[in-house]
Amino acid sequence: MLNLIDEIYTRNPYYGTRRMVKELEDYGLFVGRDKIRSCYKLLGLEAIYPKPNLSKNGSEHKIYPYLLRHLPIKTVNQVWSADITYSAPGLSLGVSLMLGTSNNGMHRVGNGNMTATTYLVA
Repeated sequence: MLNLIDEIYTRNPYYGTRRMVKELEDYGLFVGRDKIRSCYKLLGLEAIYPKPNLSKNGSEHKIYPYLLRHLPIKTVNQVWSADITYSAPGLSLGVSLMLGTSNNGMHRVGNGNMTATTYLVA
């Protein structure tokens, strides 16, 4: 049973004890949540879920000033920026590249017009 729980958890790490009980019933095993909880503890497993205070800033995180606030962006390629965003394990990595453009009606960001390109890396 522990091997089956580990196999199911590896495929679906967000399954808690309630969902694992339902999944094991599909395999013909009828066990209670307390048994699943003790198996999770024995295997060192925990369902992935948003933890409390997730949106609070970390005390060691430095807040950087926005250096382009009073800079008028008037020419092509005057300002470039990039952003790398990493999501949960096994999902994806997003890379955004912001290319500066002149006043040609593109998306307006800050003081000037910018175009954005986003790439998803698997």
